Amino acid sequence: MSSSRRAFLKSLSRSALVLSLENILAIARPRRLFASAQQNVLPKEQSSDLGITFLNVAKESGLNAKTIFGGEHKNKYLLETTGCGVAFYDYDNDGWLDIFVANGHIENEIERIQKRVKYAESPHLFHNQGKGKFVEATQSVGPDLGQPRVGRGAAVADIDNDGDLDLLLTTNAGPAILFRNENASGNRSLRMKLVGTKSNRNGIGTVAIVKVGGERQMLMMRSGSGYLSSSELVLTFGLGKAAQADEIELRWPSGQIDKLTKVAAGQTITVKEGAGIVQQRPYGAPLATPAKAVATASKAGR
Repeated sequence: MSSSRRAFLKSLSRSALVLSLENILAIARPRRLFASAQQNVLPKEQSSDLGITFLNVAKESGLNAKTIFGGEHKNKYLLETTGCGVAFYDYDNDGWLDIFVANGHIENEIERIQKRVKYAESPHLFHNQGKGKFVEATQSVGPDLGQPRVGRGAAVADIDNDGDLDLLLTTNAGPAILFRNENASGNRSLRMKLVGTKSNRNGIGTVAIVKVGGERQMLMMRSGSGYLSSSELVLTFGLGKAAQADEIELRWPSGQIDKLTKVAAGQTITVKEGAGIVQQRPYGAPLATPAKAVATASKAGR
């Protein structure tokens, strides 16, 4: 143990995770979110020779966790919310990425030092309202999700092929917990699996841009998705009430650009680099069906 209580508590606060934001705040360029036992908001301001500035907008956006004593500016070392695994996904398919934060303190005897702090903590689910605003939705999605647990990893996948993303939470010295998403919003979605040819087989690093009406979404295919976690290698786009994606542009790591038009919601499509859609699987169907010719491909110069 450290020589002072404060140094000891500070030593417990190094569980920060860094994940890239895609279009969480409707900003095309990636930003970074820090979920940490030491500090639960973005650094107030950073700049570099590249001309990039980071502003702390967590509080204004609704992404603020409570501190033990005196507020965030007085207490710098211990938060009621530790923040471990983080998942960015659109749980209600409204077209805006929401945020899930798994919680669980890193010190199993923390209650001996701070009676108000628990080893098992409730997670957070923040619903994206659009325009950079979030509201906590943990208690509004049923009683199971908000139960205190020693949460660590978080990953998402559509386990039942119904078009919405389910959530897997791992716990320290405990079982993995699978939360099935029973989305009653009526919103539609489109899911996309990628097959690279010139690029890597899974299309990792490919940027997909989907246009629906006047809205534009962007996701990147990535492998790891958080602390000791990896979500399924399928991109899921919430389309709201729209019956189709008007335009899809895929920018592969090789420089290849594939474009699709008028792709119907309610299915998982498999897109092969340079060849367009090669398989279509409606939600609820066990096998894919032959694809129709709906794609055009072009070579991007670099």
